[in-house]
Amino acid sequence: MNHKAWIEYQQGRAYLKWGHLPETGKIDPKSIKRAFVVDANGNEKVLVVGSDRDASSKEGLFLEFDAGKGGVYTIAIEYDRGIYSITEDNKWIFGEKSHVASLGYTVKESRWICGFAKACCVVGDFKGKDKVTAGLEFEIIGDVKKFESGDRIGVQLFFRNNPVKGEINVRANGKHAVVETDNNGFAEIELTEGVNVISARYVDEMAKIAGVCDKRNIMTTLTIVVE
Repeated sequence: MNHKAWIEYQQGRAYLKWGHLPETGKIDPKSIKRAFVVDANGNEKVLVVGSDRDASSKEGLFLEFDAGKGGVYTIAIEYDRGIYSITEDNKWIFGEKSHVASLGYTVKESRWICGFAKACCVVGDFKGKDKVTAGLEFEIIGDVKKFESGDRIGVQLFFRNNPVKGEINVRANGKHAVVETDNNGFAEIELTEGVNVISARYVDEMAKIAGVCDKRNIMTTLTIVVE
């Protein structure tokens, strides 16, 4: 259940992928609750989500938007995978806690699985931009620049606009690194050539709803492509 969504922007097109890099697959489009881009002027616009031969060859969905003006574009999606109940014998059954219990299972806990994905792309002249945010409930925020392999980037974790301490995972070129943030959610990571998927998980214990779920498991990703 720790699969995640991430966005890759390559050669003028964005792709939404699902899984664990380098293993990829398509996310169910019905689970996408919101898809948008913040353009160079700071305006939010709807992203078009779809599939074609090109996107299928890259094992993802395409995300299309009009990038007619130069600047930084922030691409983001929000998804909701629904509620899963974990049984005493460690089965993950789709359904709310009371429903799964009514089927005769002993439920240890029920989790609402949801998440976010974000990537930034630069169109035309680049002047750099600090701390680009999409305003997501749970978000990894880092500076935007043209990175090279071996560069280090400072990132910070935010939940509902407040910095939170957590664990950051970085997957790139078959490598997997885990970095702990400080108490202000800040960490520094090293980038490598190719697709770098930076991810974090937050467990919202306050989301308990009697008979429905005990907590929300929230994933978030920030993708940086180093060419």
